[in-house]
Amino acid sequence: MRYFILFFISFLLSSCVMPAGYVPNQIKLKIGDDLAWKAKNFDDSNWKTSHKTMKMGRLWVRAKIRFDSVPNPSKPLGVFIAAVGSYDCYLDGQYIGSSGKIGNNKSEEIPGSTISYFQIPDSLADKGEHIFALRISNYYAEGKVTSFQFLVSNYFQMVRAPLIFTAFMYILAGVFLIAAVYYSFIYIKYKREFIFFVFSLICYLFFALIILEFLKFYILYPYQYHYPRMDLIRWMTIILVILVPYFFSLQFPFRGFKIYLGFHLALLAIIIASLYGHYDELAQTASLLMLISSVIIVGIASYTKKKGASIVLGGLLLCILFVFFLFYDISLFLSFGVIALLMLYLLAIRMQEQRKTLEFSKLQSARLEAELLKKNIQPHFLMNTLTSLIDWVEESPQNGIHFIEALAREFELLGQIANKTLIPIEQEIELCKTHLNVMKYRKEIDYQWIDEGIDLKEKIPPALIHTALENGIKHNAPRKDGSIVFKLKLIKKSGIKKYILSTFGKPISKTANGQEGTGHQYIKARLNESYGMDWEFHSRAIDNGWQTTIIIK
Repeated sequence: MRYFILFFISFLLSSCVMPAGYVPNQIKLKIGDDLAWKAKNFDDSNWKTSHKTMKMGRLWVRAKIRFDSVPNPSKPLGVFIAAVGSYDCYLDGQYIGSSGKIGNNKSEEIPGSTISYFQIPDSLADKGEHIFALRISNYYAEGKVTSFQFLVSNYFQMVRAPLIFTAFMYILAGVFLIAAVYYSFIYIKYKREFIFFVFSLICYLFFALIILEFLKFYILYPYQYHYPRMDLIRWMTIILVILVPYFFSLQFPFRGFKIYLGFHLALLAIIIASLYGHYDELAQTASLLMLISSVIIVGIASYTKKKGASIVLGGLLLCILFVFFLFYDISLFLSFGVIALLMLYLLAIRMQEQRKTLEFSKLQSARLEAELLKKNIQPHFLMNTLTSLIDWVEESPQNGIHFIEALAREFELLGQIANKTLIPIEQEIELCKTHLNVMKYRKEIDYQWIDEGIDLKEKIPPALIHTALENGIKHNAPRKDGSIVFKLKLIKKSGIKKYILSTFGKPISKTANGQEGTGHQYIKARLNESYGMDWEFHSRAIDNGWQTTIIIK
């Protein structure tokens, strides 16, 4: 967490390195081709004032830029051009550079790169108003939006600054990647909290978005690849607009949040439909929707006094300020950084609460373990057992010996498993059979055991089935033939294990159904200790006995 904050602060500082410069007073555009349009004094008053078009073919763009001073010869001026097309660049009618090769059709055109830097000759860099003219062909755009931007500044600083800025952004991307991989492993290992998977996916998307957004400064790719890149950026942004509010709704669920998320998706669909061909406008509007939806979700949590909600709400409001007061590319990734920090803060709170719950569960499990052992050796149990033992020794010494051996084996098994978290199901079944053997001598009832589909390699918390078995004995009398049958069945399906212990006897009473006795408390504490929240426990009377179901997800 500390390293993330350090890199994030470095990124904030790096946002100040972008050079100041001159931008156009206006940009005008005209479809067609005439070399006379490059002249400084050409009358372009009837041209369309715009920096983008959806027309395909040959066109010209003219941009008026005023230089406030004569540049220092040691610090020459340069022009940065972001244009979707192949073009020749003229300054005051003088040719200063090209990107790609202009053609009369797609086969003749050689696509230029989307970003170019041209140094301005000192003879053309005097103080006053100047005209940049681009002679363009954009056949590879195939009717999609093409745009044109200009910036004049110190040439060397202008070339270096984006690389420096991008280096810090890639450091930030690396932090997102580390966080994504880390929480992916947490989710894969434990598979308890879906919110960890959502956060890792968000970090992967943050990482990919940064890489794609700033790839243009490192790889001067032909402009026809600009559109697939922008499509990827658009769809990743849309997915983030869905996932970020969803993350906060998982952390701070509230009544009706599914309806609210549906409303959020409906608004997003409207934005996509109305701004689909406008990449920047779509991304900005959708990102603002993401922040507003997140603020509403966290605001409700803050109003209901949920832990951590107030701090997260303040951070999200700060992100909204970024959107309104900073350039979009900077505000977007500043917001990403802040949102990631807020999510890490919430996950830290969540993991801390889980550790407290686990520690409490272990303490409770230890207490209930002692209670369970005490129940098996309490004076009442021992007195009844010893009385039965005396009768058996007097009537049938051989059976009395078997009774003593069964009782000793049960206590031996209980001692072996008492301090363990998980034991093989084979050992648990042996404990159950031994207990039934003891109870057979004590109550002179024919207790029978059947198991079906049991995988002996599986492990479960100790005395889980044994406790459910005692519950079945308690709530059932023998059938007409003097027997009570216990059947343990394991059903494994889609990563879920379902243990069903059915007791077939004569139900004594259904009034105890759902009561929270020591046995039920022990079972739940053991399940919570080993499986967190990924379990279910049901115990109920059925027509011909009692049934206990334990589901482990």
